[in-house]
Amino acid sequence: MSYSVTCGCGEGHAVSATQAGSTLKCDCGRSIDVPRLSVLREFAGESPVPLNTIERIRAMIQSGDLPSGDICPYSGRPANSTLYVHVQCERSWVRGGDSWNIGTVIAYLLLGWIAALIASRESQPEEELGRETSVELPLRISSDVDSKVVAIRGQKKLKKLLRETPIYAELLQEFPDANVRPLRIA
Repeated sequence: MSYSVTCGCGEGHAVSATQAGSTLKCDCGRSIDVPRLSVLREFAGESPVPLNTIERIRAMIQSGDLPSGDICPYSGRPANSTLYVHVQCERSWVRGGDSWNIGTVIAYLLLGWIAALIASRESQPEEELGRETSVELPLRISSDVDSKVVAIRGQKKLKKLLRETPIYAELLQEFPDANVRPLRIA
């Protein structure tokens, strides 16, 4: 993306993000200090720090830009209702710990309970990995099919409906293993 800085003489100059924090020479001979990238982004009306897809969706919901669309992606009829869909993008999970793992079970079956006890003592400490990341998405649908849409349980069908909205398609591209489920109609 290109940003703009103006010299004291009034002449504007296009700069790239890689030029942030540097100095330019104007045709008039003056030096122009190019601001930091966060300042350039703010001058351009952007967030000082690039937002990830979930943050952009939440900002769009808050500003009223979502839900969008006048046509139901399920029926192709005019949309006059809103379905809220829960998208679980990431889940935290635990690795290690003192639980019985496959090695412990095999040791118990082959060598008896003493070997299984020794094998279980060699387990790794419990470590939580990943993070809980989810978002609730509004999707415009037709009220004459809302009960059918809420009844959809297949991930493929729900994701296909969400992909009709470009920002949701971007989210599902970023989190292809996301778990999607309908919540409520409003």
